[in-house]
Amino acid sequence: MSEPTPTSVEHLSLPEPAWAFEAASPQEKGEGPRPKGSRRRLFLVLFLILALVAAAGVIDVAMARELRRLDRTIDRLSKSAADLSSQVRSEQAALNVLSDRLSAAEAELRSQPNLAEVAQRVSHSVFTIQAGNRLGTGFVTSSSDGGTSILVTNFHVIQDVWNAGGRTVSVSQGKRSFDGTIVRVNTGKDLAAVQVSRMLPPLEVSQDLPGIGASVLVLGSPEGLEGTVASGIVSAIRGQYIQFSAPVSPGDSGGPLVDDQGRVLGVVVSKIEATGAEGLSFAIPIAVACQTVLTC
Repeated sequence: MSEPTPTSVEHLSLPEPAWAFEAASPQEKGEGPRPKGSRRRLFLVLFLILALVAAAGVIDVAMARELRRLDRTIDRLSKSAADLSSQVRSEQAALNVLSDRLSAAEAELRSQPNLAEVAQRVSHSVFTIQAGNRLGTGFVTSSSDGGTSILVTNFHVIQDVWNAGGRTVSVSQGKRSFDGTIVRVNTGKDLAAVQVSRMLPPLEVSQDLPGIGASVLVLGSPEGLEGTVASGIVSAIRGQYIQFSAPVSPGDSGGPLVDDQGRVLGVVVSKIEATGAEGLSFAIPIAVACQTVLTC
């Protein structure tokens, strides 16, 4: 049996499935085209973000620079503080040295004798001696428990009385006056010892020769002016005499030459009198008196 001859084929359209649809256009969705203002806002936000990022970077750089500047400033201040501290320590050390020197100077000043006090203390043991028409000075060298004291003076002060056979002289100080007895003489050394019946304060003696330039005081009655004090220095040691610069006058003979401690160094005996001569005075060392007319 023969097969039937195909006839023209008709393309049949199948029905579309329910899920198939065409993409809706924006207009169909009701959205419409994007406004231009939204784009500008987006660009502005992006610009602001970029600006903030850039600003943050600039701020970081500025802060880093400022921190470095502060570090340098702190270093300079630290160095300045260290230098100042060193300077303060140096100045403090200098002040300590000055303080030590000042303390030493004050101590030395306090240790220096007050010559006014020395003169006042010594004056209680210095008396005026009147022997006939001669006037001189004597000072106390010792006192005994028996109520007597010994004074030393120059022989030439009591010479007239001694040569006349007399032994009594007048011993006075201020308003006090009493008799003294010549007990020992050494004409070659120009020394004499006078005893009084009084307990009088003796002076300390120093039998060592003084150094050149040492300060000395002379107490006596020049021209009868009792209680006169003169000062000077030891100028030289001339054989058996101490040369000194303190001025002396008639009436000072027999007076004490004392050091700055009030110790007797010698017995004033003479001076050089010549035109233009000044401060050329002499004393017999007290050691000579102790070896001849005194017991020291």
